[in-house]
Amino acid sequence: MHLGEREEIDLLQAQRKFKTVDMVKRLGVITAEQIHFVNYPMTHPIKVFNATILLNDDELSVFSRFILGYHKNISAILGFKVHVEDVLSGLINRKELDAKIVVGTDNQYDFWGAEDPRVHRIDGTAYMTYTGRTLWFFEDTLPEGESQRVVPLIARSADGFERWQKIGVLNKPPRFERNESKGSKNLMIIKRGRILFILHRPFYHQGMEFYFPAVISTTNADILGRNILDSISLSRDTIVFRPGKFEFKIGWAGTPIPVANDEYLVFMHGVDHQIKAYRLFAMLLQVEGDDLIPIAVTPHYIMEPREPHEKYGDRAMVIFCCGSQQVDDKILLSYGAADAFIGFGLLDISELLHVLDKSRIW
Repeated sequence: MHLGEREEIDLLQAQRKFKTVDMVKRLGVITAEQIHFVNYPMTHPIKVFNATILLNDDELSVFSRFILGYHKNISAILGFKVHVEDVLSGLINRKELDAKIVVGTDNQYDFWGAEDPRVHRIDGTAYMTYTGRTLWFFEDTLPEGESQRVVPLIARSADGFERWQKIGVLNKPPRFERNESKGSKNLMIIKRGRILFILHRPFYHQGMEFYFPAVISTTNADILGRNILDSISLSRDTIVFRPGKFEFKIGWAGTPIPVANDEYLVFMHGVDHQIKAYRLFAMLLQVEGDDLIPIAVTPHYIMEPREPHEKYGDRAMVIFCCGSQQVDDKILLSYGAADAFIGFGLLDISELLHVLDKSRIW
């Protein structure tokens, strides 16, 4: 039986309300004007947003989606390094930052752009997951055998910063209820022994509507050692969460943070029906044998657009978190603000876990 057929999802959803208790302290903002390319002839990108982070002692590697022009809104991923203290103190607002283009187009799966990176450290190695716009993203009809315009990819870095080798593409997401996937996004990974949990958010046509479930699949962790780009074969595909009654869609956010008792703290975004604003909530996942099961969810959103740079930009009312790293007893978040800026926020991990503990279903 799939977890999505059990009552756990209903028990968790019953606790959720359409309200926000904003728990995140805003730290600072990075604009495109602060970014200076060192391996590209343009001086600045047009926009930077949807950034992920990787902590290395007192240094933070930041990887961000950026746009070089608005013709077809094509993105790639740049990287730069900052001191953690500059972010925590707010000095990042005034820094000029040297950046390199680190991931972009070189195959049919990301031909029209690379978007929304997440970076994970697994067994000491950095892995990036991101969304690719395929070669046929703008086509009226898809080639025979292809059903997706966007696909998630995995890349591995030899140095943790700029030498990224693409090793996996999820070009055949699972079918649920006889619905063919139209694409998948928000991929994150968790390795447990020989199992690699694949957290992703496919989307399907269900009649005249779209359906956006949060899915956890599994595959063999050996794929992390590949040296060529190849398809990821999935098994045990499970719907673990779905949008609430007040939401148009949900998706995975940030990167998983291990906590006690074989549990992982993960973040998710929710998009409401009314104005389709992007807000943030949190969930606890627990490892049960070969499964990864949701056991708690915040009963409210924990962050929503409230600052001017989060409300006004290329896409109004967006908090889109792609990075989460534990720094002492806090969680440092990096997020896209209104599809126009990189934002940073700080969250007390004990306070958040206290809220989640009260909503546990076991």
